[in-house]
Amino acid sequence: MSQNNDFGKKYTEYQIQRSPLRKLFRRIYLNSIVKKIIGKAIDFGCGIGELLERLPDGSVGFEINPHTVEYCTFRGLKVIHYNPEKDNYQLKAVENNVFQTFIMSHVLEHLQNPEQILKALFNACRGIGIKKIIIVVPGEKGFRFDKTHKTFIDKAFLLKNNLIDLEGYSLTSNTYFPINLRWIEKCFTYQELQLIYEIVI
Repeated sequence: MSQNNDFGKKYTEYQIQRSPLRKLFRRIYLNSIVKKIIGKAIDFGCGIGELLERLPDGSVGFEINPHTVEYCTFRGLKVIHYNPEKDNYQLKAVENNVFQTFIMSHVLEHLQNPEQILKALFNACRGIGIKKIIIVVPGEKGFRFDKTHKTFIDKAFLLKNNLIDLEGYSLTSNTYFPINLRWIEKCFTYQELQLIYEIVI
């Protein structure tokens, strides 16, 4: 999950330079996630901070792209430059019992072995006192739209990899947005799947 320097800079610029119409649509999607947040949150893979800036005070972002971290910091957002190889997805920089929600929005599909990473992150979240985990991934057409996507995530993937109940968390909600109909993902690029896990043990 290393970040090429040139690609990182270009991707940051791409995110910043989205059209006003695209930014409007993004707000609608982000607001749907914000409604599900409890307490302070960790935005894991926060990008340029579009979701992070809407989260409760005291929330924090984790981001691997140094150019994006620099941009967020300049805007006054609290973002940690994250090195997954060094941390091994243990969230060692996070204090216990400070954050209640952990969010991964459009991150998991970029990873080669998301099932292993999820298990490590859920274990880490349990250790630091996270109560709710929110994962957002693209639908089928959206997954094919981006060449950097590596793994398609849906309910079948979760079942196949024993990811419904994990480290004391259970999948309590799996809904599609903006229209909660699965077949829409086949024809609409911006259909996404929102997964919510809550602690049960």
